[in-house]
Amino acid sequence: MPANQFSSQINGNRLLRELWINRGLSRIQLAQRLELDKSTVSLLVNPLAKAGILETISEGSASSRGGRKPLALGIRGEYTCFLGLEIQPDGIYLTLLDLRGRVKETRRIPEDLAGPGSAARLGERLLSLYWEYEARYPLMAMGAGLSGIVDTREGRIIKAMLLDIKEGCTAQELVPGGLPCPLIIENDANCCTWGELMLNREGEKENILFLLLESDYFQGRSEYRGRFSLGMGLSLGGRVHRGRQFGAGEFRSILWGGEAKSQFSLSHGDLSRLGENPAIREKLFREIGRNMAFLNNALDLDRICVGGNIEKYGEEFRSILAAELASGRSYHSREECPITLSSLGEYAVSFGAAAMLLMELFNTDQSQDRKNALQGREALENFKHKQG
Repeated sequence: MPANQFSSQINGNRLLRELWINRGLSRIQLAQRLELDKSTVSLLVNPLAKAGILETISEGSASSRGGRKPLALGIRGEYTCFLGLEIQPDGIYLTLLDLRGRVKETRRIPEDLAGPGSAARLGERLLSLYWEYEARYPLMAMGAGLSGIVDTREGRIIKAMLLDIKEGCTAQELVPGGLPCPLIIENDANCCTWGELMLNREGEKENILFLLLESDYFQGRSEYRGRFSLGMGLSLGGRVHRGRQFGAGEFRSILWGGEAKSQFSLSHGDLSRLGENPAIREKLFREIGRNMAFLNNALDLDRICVGGNIEKYGEEFRSILAAELASGRSYHSREECPITLSSLGEYAVSFGAAAMLLMELFNTDQSQDRKNALQGREALENFKHKQG
């Protein structure tokens, strides 16, 4: 790519990201923020507006010296959409976001994805979902979050214990013949972290720990699989940390003694009474809190976010977690770490799976760590050409 074309591509990506984060900027404001001259900004804006990626929001007031009124610009959400999915053993949670990051639709689809042949059923469902939503929206990509270890660089599932998916399975192998759009798979707790980063994209780059707690016991379904799982998503400096072998966030309690079959020191018998026995819940929540106090001291977290199907006991857990963080603080002058409950409820993973696509689309870092990453102006323009 010629140097001037490469420079135009980079500046185009920077401009798109600026308008995605700060909707309603004029060309003059963009020139100031991006440190470009106004003519260069116009050369970038005009083709993006013609393609329908940008839109004019409103006219500003003319200056005291007269001249044209400045036009406020923004990303046009209707240009394309992103489908985010959470894949659970008993179904799929779905969130559809437009290009601005607005939620267009959420729904849950019951599906048996736990037994033999579930990978084939999942592939069929993914393909049917693509055609269902493509018929109503200009669908650019799909993201899927699942419990397990995922090599996001190669798009390969390393381990997914709750699903009958073979190790080493790729996104392409899930759907015979492939999907007409990119499918990006990510760990479910990491998806939640992507969602938090997008919701706070106007703020500082944060160190976030997302705790994804999910249990059949919380839902009164102990007869189904009898599981309680804790997954962690970690953002360091505004970037999702996956680890050298993509295992960052895998959890086993420091109090685990080698005999319990769960991630904790509690037995499955104890865990099965979580919904009915406050004393067992408190014991479990305090054990999690002691583990998190260690991580809070080690990582100097900006905040901890809690999500999953723990909503019924969310405040109870947050209170115990805060007490354990306070008692475990390495020095008393340190500020307390805020603990927030995810506002996305049961759709935190599916929202985050779609948010991940948007965050990487508007990422201006050229050192992408994934072969099939979508990025910026080029990806959006190629999508327009594909649409015809």
